[in-house]
Amino acid sequence: MTSGDGDSLLTVRGLTKHFHRGFWPRRQTIVAVDNIDLRVGRGESVGLVGESGSGKTTTARSILRLVDPTSGEVDFDGIRVDQTPRAKVRRLYRNMQMVFQDPNSSLNPRMTVRDIVTEPLKLHLNMSDGDQEQRANDIMTMVGLRGFHLDRYPGQLSGGQRQRVGIGRAIATHPKLVFLDEPTSSLDVSVRGQVMQLLIDLQQEMDMSYVLISHDLGVVRQLSKRVMVMFDGRIVEEGPTEQVFEDPRDGYTRRLLDAIPSMDGYRRRRQRGGTR
Repeated sequence: MTSGDGDSLLTVRGLTKHFHRGFWPRRQTIVAVDNIDLRVGRGESVGLVGESGSGKTTTARSILRLVDPTSGEVDFDGIRVDQTPRAKVRRLYRNMQMVFQDPNSSLNPRMTVRDIVTEPLKLHLNMSDGDQEQRANDIMTMVGLRGFHLDRYPGQLSGGQRQRVGIGRAIATHPKLVFLDEPTSSLDVSVRGQVMQLLIDLQQEMDMSYVLISHDLGVVRQLSKRVMVMFDGRIVEEGPTEQVFEDPRDGYTRRLLDAIPSMDGYRRRRQRGGTR
């Protein structure tokens, strides 16, 4: 995973997202994302961390225009996403994809794995049926599945296999940027490490950028070189992951680190001079 210094793939300035609840005169405005800036370099992994409700997923969905931001600028590879007409936003998804938290709800249970992983190819690439079939088999190999899985339905797969299918769908068009929304939180502990290693390997092989959305700082440390800490819709701290973990400056970041038991062993290894 490279640092991504120099050439930015994604630049976000002043991103804000408001939601409204209720009706006038008692209508309430909820500020989900509050004027944040974010940059992702080519080939870089950036962690966006914070507790549930901090605005992490809404930030990703606003960047991807799955919901329209209230204000702000989103520049992806020289294209102003926030100014792109909604009818043309879909074209951007060839190079911007998302792996969702729960594969049970993100995969259509009535579609075979073949249909799931080839759907982006049909939407974004002019590929023949034969090329689509070859690409589907290649994707199965890349995510650690077998060709016979293409004929299975999501309900016939394990949780780890379903998440691999979700990852396969996201990388099918060889995107430049992938948002990973809590990609291991719904998985058994026994398969989390395998999926994390898969993500690391795929990034190195395909030279993709990642934005990792997570509350699990152990996952963030393994997958991200740089981290941004989000609280109440705002970025309260950012920097190289090791620096933020070792010397957090913001009180919320310190509380977040102290609340994660898995970090205790990490700190002890660091104190003894150990490595990952």
